[in-house]
Amino acid sequence: MEAERDESSGDAPTVPRRTVYRSRITGEIVTQAERIAAAQARIVADEIRGIETEPWIVELAKQRA
Repeated sequence: MEAERDESSGDAPTVPRRTVYRSRITGEIVTQAERIAAAQARIVADEIRGIETEPWIVELAKQRA
């Protein structure tokens, strides 16, 4: 088993990790612009249905890609 490196010692350069979002249906990578467009569409659909959109979706729709 490999030992963990001490991050403070400078042994290994740290690279910020990026979150990768994938489609639940196809498994393909979804871009941030696609996520924002889907959130905006969800808000419109929820308004038509007369239901309240979840806050995290509203916040996502406010972003710019």
